[in-house]
Amino acid sequence: SSWEWLDGNRDKIAECYYFDDQGYLLTDTTTPDGHKVDAEGRWVVDGVIRTRSEGRESADLRQTYQDAVGRTTGLASYATKLRFEIPDSGDSDMIMDVDIKTHGKKSTKAAYMLNLSAVVEDTQLSGNLFYSEGYCYFKYDFEGQYYESNWEKQEMPADEIDQFFTTMISGMFLESCDLADIQLISVEEGNQKMAYRADIERISEYGYMDNLYMYGMDIKGVTGTVTINPDGYILDNDILIKVEEGDAVRDMKLQIRYVNPGQYVYFNHPFM
Repeated sequence: SSWEWLDGNRDKIAECYYFDDQGYLLTDTTTPDGHKVDAEGRWVVDGVIRTRSEGRESADLRQTYQDAVGRTTGLASYATKLRFEIPDSGDSDMIMDVDIKTHGKKSTKAAYMLNLSAVVEDTQLSGNLFYSEGYCYFKYDFEGQYYESNWEKQEMPADEIDQFFTTMISGMFLESCDLADIQLISVEEGNQKMAYRADIERISEYGYMDNLYMYGMDIKGVTGTVTINPDGYILDNDILIKVEEGDAVRDMKLQIRYVNPGQYVYFNHPFM
């Protein structure tokens, strides 16, 4: 079985089709890896037919994507917003929003600020973290009751806190080698929007999203869209992961938004 990009009418715009292991085209159904195809067999997302311009090679788009990931995740100063929507085995999902700001990354003057809010099984919680001059300050709130009424202080090397945030941010992006397909959807005011689909066997082989497997979830499909601005920075990246747990198939969503990437981010110590 395989996905194939085909330009049947030779208009230099190809559509994506799924063929089973007998070579038959699937139509008006959901493919084994969790994607929708219409009555003509074309891959659709939210009712929109996914297309790929045949005028620009996939290898070129992959390089553009990979360069943008490296350029953006390597910023010494940034402000970003993350959202996780993770399906739960029960009736409730976990929804978590994380705001991160940093400047002076990978230096002795590194400073980080993180604000988190989440709803887990109808329970509200929040947390705050600030790092400066070798010390990490934090506190968290569970259903309106602060576990620490004052900021807790803990000594921490700069490279350790940097690794923590680097891992969190880089985990929001797939490597270009993990992509089965990538296509250019649109270009507006110089911003390139691309859609991609992951190679499930490859990301499984390299252990991407190991925590899903740890909780008994099987990844059935990964798709996403990413927007890259004219300066080569990522503005947003949205990932949809279809996971199977027992007989249930659920959607897990990861979102990351960068605020004015490439510009220095100013912020003050939250309690000074």
